[in-house]
Amino acid sequence: MPGVSEETFRPVRPALFVGPTVAGSEVSIRASVPSGMHPSLRVLDCAGRLVARIAVPKSNAPFSWRPLDREGKRLVAGTYLVVLQGSRDRLVRKLVLK
Repeated sequence: MPGVSEETFRPVRPALFVGPTVAGSEVSIRASVPSGMHPSLRVLDCAGRLVARIAVPKSNAPFSWRPLDREGKRLVAGTYLVVLQGSRDRLVRKLVLK
């Protein structure tokens, strides 16, 4: 459109989508973070132990994650928390692996 510049959408507040919430071998994740935020994305088991770290892409595009632990082994069936941590904000989503 003439006279209108296009800009890449950058959210003001972080957002986290994890789906499906009951998953098997692959999980779709979308972590939208404001410009300048250096987030961490972690997966915790139901006891609060860190089982995986996930690299957050620079774009806000969804990506697929295979539920593997830090040693590359498949996570066992159970309930996990996916945590997006920023400098001030923290978002948590529940994930059940079957």
